[in-house]
Amino acid sequence: MKTLLRRLGVLLLTLGTLSAMTGNAQAASGGTLGLNLTARYAGGTTGPLLGALVTAENIDTALVYPVPAYGDPATSAYYQATSLPFGRYRLRVERVGFATTYWPRQYSRETAAPVTFGLAPGCNPADAAMCDLHILTAQIDQTVTLSGTVRHRSGQSQPGALVTATRASEPTYHPSVATDSSGAYALQVPVGAYELSTPNGASVARETIDATGPVSRDLTLLASPGTPRDVVVTTSSRTASVFWNHPADDGGAALTAYTVTAAPAGGTCTTTATSCTFTGLESGRSYTFRLAAANRIGEGTPAITTALVQGPVPAPVREVRVTPSDRALDVTWSASASEDVREYVATATPGGKSCSTADLACTIGGLRNGRSYRVSVIARSSTSDSPVATAARDAAPLGLPGSPRDVRVTPARGGLKIAWRSPLDDGGRRIQQYVATAWPGGRTCQTDGAQHCSIKGLRPGTAYSVTVRAGNRAGTGTMSPGSAPVEAREGGALRARVTGLKVRRTAGSVVATWRRSPGATAYWVRMRTNGKPAGGWSVVRSTRARFAAPANGDVEVRAVTRTGPGPIVRGAV
Repeated sequence: MKTLLRRLGVLLLTLGTLSAMTGNAQAASGGTLGLNLTARYAGGTTGPLLGALVTAENIDTALVYPVPAYGDPATSAYYQATSLPFGRYRLRVERVGFATTYWPRQYSRETAAPVTFGLAPGCNPADAAMCDLHILTAQIDQTVTLSGTVRHRSGQSQPGALVTATRASEPTYHPSVATDSSGAYALQVPVGAYELSTPNGASVARETIDATGPVSRDLTLLASPGTPRDVVVTTSSRTASVFWNHPADDGGAALTAYTVTAAPAGGTCTTTATSCTFTGLESGRSYTFRLAAANRIGEGTPAITTALVQGPVPAPVREVRVTPSDRALDVTWSASASEDVREYVATATPGGKSCSTADLACTIGGLRNGRSYRVSVIARSSTSDSPVATAARDAAPLGLPGSPRDVRVTPARGGLKIAWRSPLDDGGRRIQQYVATAWPGGRTCQTDGAQHCSIKGLRPGTAYSVTVRAGNRAGTGTMSPGSAPVEAREGGALRARVTGLKVRRTAGSVVATWRRSPGATAYWVRMRTNGKPAGGWSVVRSTRARFAAPANGDVEVRAVTRTGPGPIVRGAV
């Protein structure tokens, strides 16, 4: 019946059963077929269908029988054939201006589902009216032409695009045609409301028309929108909020809505805005959020993201305290009032170094001594973090200072004068003192940050080496290397002693070298042979001397300061 509706419009078929039998065994030789034909014209008007050519084909014998108009063909729309053999028939209705129709539903002999005419229950062959029992209706529509051109949204025509017309009242009826080389199409369909659609890869054109007459409609290929961008999900206690930006491509059509689904069982949010909020979610559960944009073509490719929904926010910790240590800060706090705290996290800024623990104290390491840090602590449950608690004051790691550098010792009346340079590392605090120590004996001098001092009361004739240590708030740092030895003299005068003397023989000469002695203004040198001086002392300003080569002997060298010469130092040839 529906196939007839889509092909011919209003067709009233009165299928009277082909007559009949008597008692329990008497059979009639044939039956009667009657049809009332009504047409629906443009504008929805209806009226009798006159002048139609109606035939009935027996499916089994292939014999065709005319079904002529009953009465005057110019005024009668009732068609009837009598004395048809019992059997299965296919009906054909033809009329100029209307599509050819077969009933029921099929359009070719090979696929036709036959109508079987048999004896009606209780039919009396003597009374034909009793046998004309079956009245079936169908519809014949006037046909119209749908035409136009298919183009891409860029304006370029689309040859070979398939255009489909789907009838609103009968979705199973959807004839289609491909566009020609110029992108043009033409479809002949019954009068009615249709949706024209043209899929072309990811692009689609859709137009709705009411075809009461010929319709010319160009189609523009559009696409569903792209994927929403920059999707962010924020969660709090049993709540998740989804934020996004519009897709980069709207498909050529205005966006109509966004649909966000939270799974499992989180619900769906449809909006024209760029955010949605879901409430009543399960704390500590991970949800998948599917977000898709739609336009009049359809829904685009979704964005999918997952987020863990937080539970109740833990209470903050209290009384954050910080103690500086070497390149670290020791942090303690009082416990959160919440019972579901899994761990505590302490963080130092700038830098973001942190420590975590289930206890109430931890140490943030890897920090820079002397740099000020702000320390904060949070309590963390399985799903959320507490508000931040911050120490009352910033703190700086504190370490011991390094070793003072370049210790220099010069003789002074009754002692030594010592000077040095500050350590490369002050431990993060101002150096509060220096202590210089003379060895042997351990006599010292101390300053409040000055980089020089004097040691007095040393033993005459004894060579002393001096070390220096720096101290800050954290304590006293490491000792510097000892200085070159300097010898004390009578009256407390200290005289320099030559160190590092080396003697070597070369071709025809002997060369002596030594280190520079602190405070020395010159050096006395001489050669000895057989344990006796080979001459008087010679004065040199450098730390090198050359002599004529003896058979055997040694070299003597003395450092001379403003207080006099120091001890003799010998080196064998």
